[in-house]
Amino acid sequence: MIHNCQYCGRSHQRKKEECPAWGKGCTQCGKENHFAKKCRSANTKRSQNQSKQVNQVDYQSEDCEWINVIKTKSKDLKCKMEVNNQAVVFQIDTGATVNTVPEKYVGVTTGDLKTLTMWNGTQIKSKGTTRLVIKNPVNNKAYSVEFVVTEDTLTPLLGLKAAQQMKLIQINSENMQRVMSVTDVGMFPSVFENKLGKLPGLATLKTDGNVRPTVMPTRSVPLAIRSKLKQELDRLVNADVIAVVDEPTPWVSALVIAPKKNGDLRICIDPRELNKTLQREHYTLQILEETLHELGQSRVFSKAGLSSGYWHFQLDYESSLLTTFQTSYGRYRWKRLPFGLCGSSEIFQKKLVEALEILDGVVCIADDVIIHGKDT
Repeated sequence: MIHNCQYCGRSHQRKKEECPAWGKGCTQCGKENHFAKKCRSANTKRSQNQSKQVNQVDYQSEDCEWINVIKTKSKDLKCKMEVNNQAVVFQIDTGATVNTVPEKYVGVTTGDLKTLTMWNGTQIKSKGTTRLVIKNPVNNKAYSVEFVVTEDTLTPLLGLKAAQQMKLIQINSENMQRVMSVTDVGMFPSVFENKLGKLPGLATLKTDGNVRPTVMPTRSVPLAIRSKLKQELDRLVNADVIAVVDEPTPWVSALVIAPKKNGDLRICIDPRELNKTLQREHYTLQILEETLHELGQSRVFSKAGLSSGYWHFQLDYESSLLTTFQTSYGRYRWKRLPFGLCGSSEIFQKKLVEALEILDGVVCIADDVIIHGKDT
């Protein structure tokens, strides 16, 4: 909602982060968070001999926080602060939504455990939270800051909000076109849960009964990646993507392992024999040229991509048994629609269109969803 701001005199959303006056000083009264043209005080600048105070640094707590430190050839932005009379070097991380401090600098912590997500997707568990008073030795100002407590091996971090409120960095909002983002996830917690979702209905794989089932031989896995393979199999079982198979199955496919750029493993199957018996639905896939006429009158666009798109569709039990694959740790079956089957893309597109077709201004192209409209 756009309103005329009483602090900067401009029009923007009713959020302090959108106000260009937030964190700025008034040239008339010396106070913060408003411009001189909107100043209500008749006082002159504050006296320089004011008493010391502890400034509160606020940040909104979430169950899962992001730490986006990326190592580059350039020097990191670091600063020295005093914590409990100790000199501690903090790295300023503008991509972090939380402040972190190693356990060795902390006395008492609360039981509010958080999950920290690194820039490469790696997640670590915190050891609790605490509030510390830290002092900037340059201006002798003290700040009460909430920290997430981490292992001693991790670098102390000051996130974006704390660095701004402590005036360590400054963002010149007037020199950029801001991109709106969703910050209040509390209204729709289920939408922003960090787990795999499920779309309604079950997908069914239909076969040609004239083709003899095939059991493909087990492929050897290098010893160097066997531990990673077991970890990934266990992760997929816990995520309800695959399940252990203990009963006899006529179809058994071979395991295919594809390494990802970050070093993780992608689990796939070799479906060549199974594809010979699967019957395709021959659902026509939409292409961009066929949907451009729907976008012709629109002026506002958003694009959403489906993460692990195929896995949002569950297979019925009989279809799941068809996808059984062999590993050195036993047999597993896919409970979600796997990649590589000859009809997977058609089933995926059909189910996705069925789920979203009741919504106006929504177009599905492969695993991308375009939301469009004439105005906001």
